[in-house]
Amino acid sequence: MKRFVLIVLLISVPGVLYSLVQPGSSENVQRCYSYPENLEQTQVACGALLEGASLSAAHRGEAYFYLGLAEDLFGDRALAFDHYGAAIELIPERRSAYFNRANIHQKEKRYEEALREARIFETRWPDLQDDLWFRSQRIVYRSLERLGQDFEAYDVASAYLELRPDDLNALRWRAWFLKDHDLGLEVRDRSLLRVIDVSRIIELAPGDRRDYEQRSELFAALNLSVLAADDANRALDLIKAEATENDGLSDDQMSVIRTSQAAIKELREIVLSRIAENSVATMTWENHVTRSADYFRLGEIDLALTDLLQADALNPGVVPAGAEAHFKAVGAVLQKVGLPASSHLDRKR
Repeated sequence: MKRFVLIVLLISVPGVLYSLVQPGSSENVQRCYSYPENLEQTQVACGALLEGASLSAAHRGEAYFYLGLAEDLFGDRALAFDHYGAAIELIPERRSAYFNRANIHQKEKRYEEALREARIFETRWPDLQDDLWFRSQRIVYRSLERLGQDFEAYDVASAYLELRPDDLNALRWRAWFLKDHDLGLEVRDRSLLRVIDVSRIIELAPGDRRDYEQRSELFAALNLSVLAADDANRALDLIKAEATENDGLSDDQMSVIRTSQAAIKELREIVLSRIAENSVATMTWENHVTRSADYFRLGEIDLALTDLLQADALNPGVVPAGAEAHFKAVGAVLQKVGLPASSHLDRKR
């Protein structure tokens, strides 16, 4: 029993181990084998350990790793890279060293090398999907994008999000990616995919006005003008809240916000008023078309589609080809993200 306890202590406490095998080095162990707070101190401590002839290969590898980590954190990437390499030679399973080298490659814009290093996790440890594995995947899809391999970058990011659907960084990256890379998709389809990702971001972290601004722009481009106005209004509310916590807003800034929010309210009222005007006893195809467009602006896609089909029934050919499919595509996405959360029609009543 005593022997077992001693073994556990030797394995779990490096300082104890080194105080036994190399007297006087315990302080160096504690300084070297910990998160670096002082580069010079770590260099001295790790250097002293590396000079010890009795240091095992594994512990020499650890000393090189922590020395590299200190140099990495304090900006000497070239030297850090070399010391991570020395650690790998002595401890081939030191996964953090591979990741840190991939990260250095990426920061230095050596994307082919970053990709090759990060993909070691896929080939060597495919079943060990821990946090380090996921972080390596982020380097993979970002490097692929930088290398112009857009389809593969998107596929890797999407596979990542299948496993980690709530990862804000990955969601933000994919939403940005779809803005600048067409992937052979129509602008509408890319916008709808971005709405899904940005809506998930808002659901997970609703306090960032930039996310509401981004979704507002997407809704406006899709002609969902009242939903766009709703998000713009939320963004303005967040601006006011942020300002209250800091130095406040000037009178001119508050005036701009009040004017903007009044215009948003007026837009909503105009759309609702026009719906009421076109809800008559005897509906013409023009009434149906106009009301359909306004229901669409509100995000009431089922009602918009019903009016669209009724307009086509009254005047065959009046509805543009593809309009029904467009309405259904937009409606499917809004349903997926739970919008509109409450109907403006209900609020009006």
